[in-house]
Amino acid sequence: MTRIDPATNEVIERIPVDGLPQWVAIGDGSLWIGLPVAVQRVDPETGQVIAEIRGAGGRLAFAGGSVWAVASATSIARIDSSTNDVVATVSLDLPGDGYIIAGPVGTAGAVWVIAALDGDAS
Repeated sequence: MTRIDPATNEVIERIPVDGLPQWVAIGDGSLWIGLPVAVQRVDPETGQVIAEIRGAGGRLAFAGGSVWAVASATSIARIDSSTNDVVATVSLDLPGDGYIIAGPVGTAGAVWVIAALDGDAS
């Protein structure tokens, strides 16, 4: 991971990450990195991994005080940032061969996921 100062456009830090990072989010004072099979919580000041959470990974977002990450092709997991535990897995109840294609993204009041339903995105 590379940290860039937006005021100067200069690289100010590089944080080594084990695995292949696929997504990144900021929230609750931490850098959250989505790996293919896990989410790593990193202290942005020290670059140290604080926790590695299994059961979700890949694309993720920080919204509503939680980390939301893809748990499977048809579900997302909610990670409690105070305990670093998966506290819920939400099935999207997609019909047929539906699957997540983008997201999650979120606000304080909602989490959004784009899913393909029988070849169409919705």
